[in-house]
This record gives sequence, C-alpha cells and structure tokens, in this order.
Amino acid sequence: MRVKSSLISAASVLVLAGCGSPEPQVVPDVRHERLDVAEERLDRLGLGYEEIGGGTFGIVVRSEWQVCRQEPAPGRKASKVRLIVDRYCEPEPATEVVLPNLVGDPLEAAERTLERRNVSYEVASWTGGRIVRAGARVCDQEPDAGRRAADVTLYVAADCTPKPPAPPPPLPPLPRVPHVVGLDLGEAEEALGVAGISYVTAPRDAYAELYWDVCAQRPAAGRRAEVVTLYVEPRC
Repeated sequence: MRVKSSLISAASVLVLAGCGSPEPQVVPDVRHERLDVAEERLDRLGLGYEEIGGGTFGIVVRSEWQVCRQEPAPGRKASKVRLIVDRYCEPEPATEVVLPNLVGDPLEAAERTLERRNVSYEVASWTGGRIVRAGARVCDQEPDAGRRAADVTLYVAADCTPKPPAPPPPLPPLPRVPHVVGLDLGEAEEALGVAGISYVTAPRDAYAELYWDVCAQRPAAGRRAEVVTLYVEPRC
C-alpha cells in the first residue's frame, strides 16, 4: 500500500462526493473494492464520502482505483467515510475467526455481522436461481457456525422453507392374468410369460411335467397379479 503520511499535500487530490445523511449509518466494508463500486454502495446507503489520494493527476478513471483503507472501520456508525485510495492495495493477511450462526438472519444483518468481524463473504443463491437481495434471508452458510474460517459463503433466498420432495411416480398396474385352465403346463407357461407373469405349481412337492394339465388357477383369469398358482395333474 503506497499511502504516505503526506497524503494531504499539493500532490494529493481530495474529492468530496455524495450528499451524505445527517443520521449516522452503519459503515459497510468497502476495502479492496474498486472505487466506483465502493462509491455506489455508499450512495445506496446515503453515506457521504471523501477520497484521499489520486497521485499527481488525480482520479480520472474511477474503476482503475482501489480503496486501500477506510475511516471509520466497517461496522462503526458515521455519516461520512474517508476512502484512502491507490492504484493497487497490498492484500491484508486473512485472519480466521469463529463463525457466528447467520442462518435465518436477513442478508443485510448477516453482512453487517461479518463486516464487523472483518470476515469476507460471498453471497450465493440457495435455490440456484437469480439472487434478489430485497427481503433475502440466509438459508445456509458454509462453513457452518462454530468453525474457524477467514471467509464464508451465504446461501440466500426470499423463502428458506425446504420444498417437499416430489412424489414418486405411480407404479404401473399389474398385468391381467390370462385364462390357462385346460392348457398343458408348457402352453400355460408360454401364455403367462407373454403377459409378464410368473407362476408356481401346486402341489409344490409334485413333479410337474410340461405336458401335465392345468386343472385350476389362482387368481382367476382377468384379475391382476404378478404370480399365479397353477394346480396341475397328469390329467384333469
């Protein structure tokens, strides 16, 4: 960071911007943001600001400058913020803190909490759709509360109520049982196979040959079933 003690000198440019609000507001963290982005955030909050720095030729293209430091610090209340700017700001070393529980908080309140603790954060959609900040709440956070981290992702949505899972698709109806009484077992087996139905023979301990006759069936023809019992005899 190339911010010298002689910032307020003939070579420095001091720019007053924004009308400001007579009522102090909670100051957001705009450090290491592009100057034009920081100005836009402060304007939305009605905070006045003054920019210190700018080099010999001053601040011409605002998107090419960064906010290296701000006074007062994030989370404090003020009606005006001093933005110390430069072309490039050395990144500050990340400091891990114990993350608070932000789930259920309004997004703006969660942001203020993180800014007061100097925790960087990213906002993502909890539903996978477009992020709408108005009325958004924190539905989840990563890492979880109680973990130590230097940054956190906030998953937000207007409604955090989990959607019920989709009902399973209805099962297809069971096949209808064909009439196989009077056929031999081989013919009945073929007819049931075409219908997608398996079978067992009764009596179970009988040695059923394929040429045995089917004397009865359960369930009866026309019913729906997966398995049919065939009562077989050498001859009905």
